Amino acid sequence: MAYAIETQDLTRRFGARTVLHQVSLRVPESGIYGFLGLNGAGKTTMIRLLLGLIKADAGSIRMFGQPFGHELLRRIGSLVEMPSLYSHLTGRENLEVTRRQIAAPRSRIDHALAVVRLDADADRLVREYSLGMKQRLGLALALLNAPQLLILDEPTNGLDPAGIHEIRELLRGMPREHGITVFLSSHLLSEVEQLAESIGIVHEGKLLFQGSLAQLRAAWSTTHNSLEEIFLGLTSASSQ
Repeated sequence: MAYAIETQDLTRRFGARTVLHQVSLRVPESGIYGFLGLNGAGKTTMIRLLLGLIKADAGSIRMFGQPFGHELLRRIGSLVEMPSLYSHLTGRENLEVTRRQIAAPRSRIDHALAVVRLDADADRLVREYSLGMKQRLGLALALLNAPQLLILDEPTNGLDPAGIHEIRELLRGMPREHGITVFLSSHLLSEVEQLAESIGIVHEGKLLFQGSLAQLRAAWSTTHNSLEEIFLGLTSASSQ
């Protein structure tokens, strides 16, 4: 199997505190991988490592079969929390600012707008956008460099049900329609359950499970039924 992300015994410390303990991820290409954990479990630290914002204290990262390096960042798009947008500019103008910074072809703007379904609203001021539309514009910004991998940190945080539905529908189409691997970090069980084919469960910096939802349920089917019960059972056992 080809992997978009492989980490081997990845470890990160902040002072005397170990935030990630020898985490080995296997993220298959052209799918959605849900990185699930409670707040403070180490998810954001993992994302910062994958984006080259911080360095690991031990272990290694490979992407698309290659050792991690800054040249690979050109193949990655990311959306971490709420995007930084210029509210006095239109959606299209926001994309143009970033396009110039990364020297992407001008045609990427129309393509990104079409993917996130903002074509009709591209020339409206961003201050007039709903929260869900702003999040979709953030996704469009992440798509400008034609990434093969999209790394998202809690992409539906703060959205209303309609906005959540819009983002979920867009993400479902990324692997199937555009060949983009999605690495989705979330603490929302329902989000991961509805979107991801493969998941990793992290708790207190340790990877407790990695595999498909079917494998997770099969391993715990004798005592647990719902994903929430399974998740709580795993994290409770790990904390003891």
